[in-house]
Amino acid sequence: MAEVTFENEKYIISILKEIEYGSVTITLHAGKIAQIEREEKIRIQADNPKKG
Repeated sequence: MAEVTFENEKYIISILKEIEYGSVTITLHAGKIAQIEREEKIRIQADNPKKG
């Protein structure tokens, strides 16, 4: 089972609260968190698309 410190837990939860679209990847090595990656997607909508 992975070892998760209170600080890591708080950090992961804060990321999850901030991201609207995207992903969080947690990489483990020997049962310990080695890396936390945050990938955020931003949705952009065209105001008035022109018809050609």
